[in-house]
Amino acid sequence: MIKDNLEIHTRPKIDGKFIKIEENRLYVKGVTYGTFAPSENGFQFPDIKKVDKDFQLMLEAGINTVRGSLLTD
Repeated sequence: MIKDNLEIHTRPKIDGKFIKIEENRLYVKGVTYGTFAPSENGFQFPDIKKVDKDFQLMLEAGINTVRGSLLTD
């Protein structure tokens, strides 16, 4: 397993049903962030302090992949 905060300089590769970086398997631990109701200014994400806190909590939980979601017309 890849250790936390590893600087990656090698492109991930597909190895059967796995993703590998060098000889280490990459286990994707992901979440979807959003969709949020637009603010009164039309922004589709919370204020930056809230987003920063949310991402800090995701980091602490071991999340390594985030999918953003936006409202479309």
